[in-house]
Amino acid sequence: MSVAVVPNCLRGTASADTVAHALGRGAGTAPGVGEVVLLPAADGGDGTTDVLARSPGAVRHVLPVSDALGRRKNASWLLMTETTAVVESAASCGLASLRPAELDPLRATSAGVGEMIAAAVEAGARHILLGAGGTAYVDAGAGALGALGARFFDATGATLPPVPWALRDVASVDLRPAIRRLGDVTIQVLADVRIGLDESIGRFGRQKGVTEANRGVLAETLARIVRVLAADEHRLWSSGAERLWTRPWLGAGGGVGAGLATVATTSGESGALRVLDLLGAMPAVLESDVAITAEGRVDATTWLGKLPGTVASLRTARGLPTVIVAADADLSGGAPEGGLVKILPFGADAQGEPPPSLADMLASTGARACTGRTATGHD
Repeated sequence: MSVAVVPNCLRGTASADTVAHALGRGAGTAPGVGEVVLLPAADGGDGTTDVLARSPGAVRHVLPVSDALGRRKNASWLLMTETTAVVESAASCGLASLRPAELDPLRATSAGVGEMIAAAVEAGARHILLGAGGTAYVDAGAGALGALGARFFDATGATLPPVPWALRDVASVDLRPAIRRLGDVTIQVLADVRIGLDESIGRFGRQKGVTEANRGVLAETLARIVRVLAADEHRLWSSGAERLWTRPWLGAGGGVGAGLATVATTSGESGALRVLDLLGAMPAVLESDVAITAEGRVDATTWLGKLPGTVASLRTARGLPTVIVAADADLSGGAPEGGLVKILPFGADAQGEPPPSLADMLASTGARACTGRTATGHD
C-alpha cells in the first residue's frame, strides 16, 4: 500500500515538514504499508513560504515589516525566478503573531503585506504569488495599499491612516502612487478559501476578534472602503463595487486581494491547488492508495479550499480514500459523503493514553490512519 502524507502546518505549533515526518514515521509502521511519500504543503495561509522555499532556485529574502498591529518584526518572502516572487500575508500579519487578547479587527492592518510586495517589486519581481490566509486583519487591503503609497482622505480632505477604525470616515482615495509603484506587476492571490469579501466577517471574523460589539462598525467600514476604492477614477478595477465585494477568492486573508485588484492586474485561485502543483505533488496525491493530510482544525470552512478539503475532494473524485488528521473537529456544518474521507483526531493512541510528545501523538495517528478500517473511511 502506498501512502502520500500531505499535511498543512499546525499554526503556531508545528511546521508542515515536522507534521509530515511525524505522520510518515507512524504510517511506515502500519502493516501492509510500502512506500511513504512525504509532501508537506500549504494552501496560501501559514507556512506557504516555508514549503515553497524548497523549490529549485528559490531565494529567501528577510526584511523588517509591520505586523497586524504595526509592530516591527522580521518576515520573509521568496524570489522564485528573476521576475516571480512569493509573498505570504500570514508571514507578516498572521494570527500566529498575536496573542488572543491582542486581536482587534478595527486596528489590525495589512500594511506588512504591502511592505513585502514593495520589497519584492524593488528586487525585480513582476509577478507576485500572494498567499492569502491565516491573517489577523479584515481591512480589504487598505493597509497594504497605504504601504504601497495610496492615500485615504475624509470629507474635509484630511489624510486618514489606513486602518479600519480611522477609515470609518473615509470619503476618497488617491490610488495613483500605488498604481505607479506596481507598474506592470500582476498579482495572483493564492487563497485558502473561495469566498468574497462579503463573507469574510461572517465566516472568519470571530477568529480575528470580531464581536457583537464591533461587528456592525467593521462591516460598515469595509463596505465604505470598497465603495471608495471602486469610485476612484484611476482604479484599475472596472467591474464596480458589487463585484469587488463578492469576487470569489479575493475575500480570503481579510480581503487583501480585493484591495490590490484596484491597483494591479489581480486574479484569485485555489492556493492549495497551486502550491501542490508548484511542489510537483499532484501525481502522488492523485495516485497513492491512501493519503493522509492534516490541519489544526477541521470544520465547515475546510471544504471551501483549505488544503485537507482540497486533497480529499481531489481523491474522492477518483474513488480514493483520504484521512484528515486534526487536533479539533467540528462537523456540525457537514462533511463529504460517500465514506472515502475519515476525520481522525490526534492526542491519544488507540487505548486512549496520550503519548508523551506532539511528534509521538502524530506518529501514533499516522499508524492508525493506515489501518484497513480507517483507511477506507470507517473507524
